[in-house]
Amino acid sequence: MPITVNFDTPDKKVIFWKFDGPWSVEDWYACTRRALELRATVNDIPVVPAIFDLSSSGRVPSGMLPHARVAMEMMDQRDYVILAHPSGVVRSLTFMYRLLNPSMADKVLLADTVADAHRMIGERKEQTDNSTT
Repeated sequence: MPITVNFDTPDKKVIFWKFDGPWSVEDWYACTRRALELRATVNDIPVVPAIFDLSSSGRVPSGMLPHARVAMEMMDQRDYVILAHPSGVVRSLTFMYRLLNPSMADKVLLADTVADAHRMIGERKEQTDNSTT
């Protein structure tokens, strides 16, 4: 399968999508179902972000924006996605997605690397923790 989806660590705090080579909309939906199944196993964790590692991804299938929205609508409303290693095309598509879906703009973030994505998750968690105390 050109996309794999699993927890990033044993503590189940991040869902990690690894894109490896060309992938299809069908692959996308199969992995979306897998991510939803994983998320359902950790209802005791309020926010479970996802990292999409695009460092080895093939091209983005044409017409992907509506499919991305469908997947985002299925997610727990508290969760968000960070796209790591995004190409120029992915950055442009992300900009368009945010423009077309302003209510979801803060749910799709960009990071240059997976390490940057993890740092962003830590910073966002720290901000959330500080705002609730």
